[in-house]
Amino acid sequence: MKQLVADPVYLGAKPAFLLALHSWGRKLDLHPHLHCLIAGGGLDEAGRWRKPKRDRFLPARVMAQLVRGKLLARLRQALSAGQLRLPDVQGVQHWQNLCNRLGRMSWVVHCCKPYEHGRGVAKYLARYVSGGAFRNSQLLSVNDGRVRFRYRDHRTQQREITSCAVDEFIRRLLLHLPAPGKPMLRYYGLYHGSSQASLDQAREQLGQSPVSEPATLDWLSFIRRFGEPARCALCGCALQPIVERQKMTH
Repeated sequence: MKQLVADPVYLGAKPAFLLALHSWGRKLDLHPHLHCLIAGGGLDEAGRWRKPKRDRFLPARVMAQLVRGKLLARLRQALSAGQLRLPDVQGVQHWQNLCNRLGRMSWVVHCCKPYEHGRGVAKYLARYVSGGAFRNSQLLSVNDGRVRFRYRDHRTQQREITSCAVDEFIRRLLLHLPAPGKPMLRYYGLYHGSSQASLDQAREQLGQSPVSEPATLDWLSFIRRFGEPARCALCGCALQPIVERQKMTH
């Protein structure tokens, strides 16, 4: 994407990227893919905000070809260097042949039209980032060595129930734990930490407040946004902050 947006044919500027790794399917199976939010424009070298020339300013077919070529090139390089753990029953040539076959197939990159409400899109993505692969509300029972849980079918959008052995459930769950030092959420372009001044410059041109001066929000004020005050677990009284002591009391 950085290669394409740098091209004046598509944008010729640096936008803001937000990428989130989503590795699970509805039944905790392995389904790795990336969700990417990209700003509808970017800052050029002269510091001016530039808008894309079309609604979907990154063409899906071109992106799919780039993803295919770059990923397969890295895989071939790793195969030649012996950096991949592969089943012993197949030789390296088998996997090289597989890469060749995949290179002749069409790959899928889904590009959406611009969303009218960026806040709603961010909330949708936040549920994946903060919620994880499994929520306790999905769990129905653990009996006779099997786990029963509900999920929403991807095709019908109907709630379904499935079950699996406890060991299999744990195996599926562990598939989606991020590796140490490998964050599932990453920022590029104007969202990168080193580009904060450029991001503020872009936000000023769009009539937005700078991010370099964020408004502080304590946890109690955050909870009050949802209409329910924080309460003591023992007596049920609403908690009130004591500023000078920096603690909560009632």
